[in-house]
Amino acid sequence: MKKILFFTCTLLLSLGLSGQQQTGTFTTNPQFFNATQQVTLTVSGVDTSLWGVTDIYLWAWYFDSNLAPAGDSPTNGTWTNSSESQKFTNNGNGTFSYTFTPSVLFADSDIGRIGVLAKAKDGTGDKKTQDHLIDVGTFQITVINPSQPNTIVNSGTLLLVQATSSSTANFKLFANGTQVASQNNTTNFSSNQLINQDTFFELEATSTSNGDVVTKSFNVILTPNPQILPVPAGMEDGINFDPGNPDTVTLVLYAPGKNFVHLIGNFLNNDWRLSNTYLLNKDNSQNRFWITLNNLGAGNQDLLFQYVVDATIRVADPYSTSILDEFNDVFIPSSTFPDLPAYPIGKTNHAVSWLQLDEIPYDWQVINFERPAQEDLVVYELLIRDFISQQSFDGVLTRLNYLKSLGVNAIE
Repeated sequence: MKKILFFTCTLLLSLGLSGQQQTGTFTTNPQFFNATQQVTLTVSGVDTSLWGVTDIYLWAWYFDSNLAPAGDSPTNGTWTNSSESQKFTNNGNGTFSYTFTPSVLFADSDIGRIGVLAKAKDGTGDKKTQDHLIDVGTFQITVINPSQPNTIVNSGTLLLVQATSSSTANFKLFANGTQVASQNNTTNFSSNQLINQDTFFELEATSTSNGDVVTKSFNVILTPNPQILPVPAGMEDGINFDPGNPDTVTLVLYAPGKNFVHLIGNFLNNDWRLSNTYLLNKDNSQNRFWITLNNLGAGNQDLLFQYVVDATIRVADPYSTSILDEFNDVFIPSSTFPDLPAYPIGKTNHAVSWLQLDEIPYDWQVINFERPAQEDLVVYELLIRDFISQQSFDGVLTRLNYLKSLGVNAIE
């Protein structure tokens, strides 16, 4: 028994060591660069022995000048077999470097941001670093304080806003759309702001040498104090429509162990900004948060939203029947899914819930369908975009006879 236990522990330990994500530190030389300029990317803090390898490889992707996802490096290779052309050089001092020109690497010059990670040649088992994003352009600004996109303070707090620019610039600071500070011909901006309400800040910097403009934004909200209220009777987890009022929706999120949840989206002039106006109520007895939105009919019939949990985690509603995805939606042709709403690029990230307020319920043509008994199921699992060239449900319909010939009676 002891030998078996020792072997099991050793096996689990070795599996854990050979398949764990690591946190690397990425730097570039030069620090700021254009799409057509050669740059050297260096990563440190990666222990290749944890992955059972000696070499690591670059996996890269990019965004266009509007920060919309634009694609991967054509020479990434595959996740299980990285291309040798993107192998880092081992510098022999615990760092690895890769030199490239963005416009050449991505075969495109319209580049506003690049994403990188380092990985083993076969990245299976999470043998990679975290994602790292790098803005492209010789003129950049860095917000030093606040350091997070969402900051929570008490009312009456004097907040120091600090930023630096890569070259001399004229700065303007806006709070909820009103200019509250400005400083010219400097690379260092600082301003004290008294916070008495939820505030959306925008810091705009204009290069004095070439007129380039860069804007950074961040939210500062007062300490959330959710109302403790029970979930209304009859409401279930997810999206609840009011049958007597199509302009009203109640959202319920199960989130045990969390302190507060906000709602952001394209509804009622929220514009994806964190605000206690849309702080969800809390039901302690059920570990649930909820909110009712009224008068939605006056706005966009495509309601897009996310929950922001504890001011840090952005998630779609887990019960959503449709979501938008910043990376995958660009590959869905209109012939497959017409009138797909645009992802709110630059306003948020991660999956976004999408529901149509004026959607007409589907009229089922077959109302007497009887599914096979569980013990008789023969399930075929498929990914539509890989299964059929049309990458659509209509395309799958053309292959039902083939699936039936295999003895399949259910599709997942």
